[in-house]
Amino acid sequence: MACMCDSSTDPLLTESSQKEMKTLTVVKHVPRGKVVTYGMVGHLACLPRRAPLAGQVLARSSLADAVPWHRVVSSQGISPLRGQGRTEQHARRAVKGVRLDRRNRIDLTEYGWCSSPPCKRDAEHYDGE
Repeated sequence: MACMCDSSTDPLLTESSQKEMKTLTVVKHVPRGKVVTYGMVGHLACLPRRAPLAGQVLARSSLADAVPWHRVVSSQGISPLRGQGRTEQHARRAVKGVRLDRRNRIDLTEYGWCSSPPCKRDAEHYDGE
């Protein structure tokens, strides 16, 4: 998936709504059996604070249940969710074959999706989160 930095925006949407739609579009494209980091979601959605903003959008969006939010993890391959949310996230990924290692982390080299920066102009600025 190419980053959305150069994609046109809808002039009828607020800036916040545009960030939300770009974030959800990126997450919608994560294939089954793969995960992506919050930082990469933010990068692909061209968000200014990348990982934190991507996490905020997924946490607050009323539309997040329409995308595979359970495929988004931290740069360490762990879920930032706690309690029932974490349990549900692990269960949904396990059904698609994504397994945790002995440290309860996901091996991003095996299950990571889109692990390198796709925007040539941003590649030198990408820091992984």
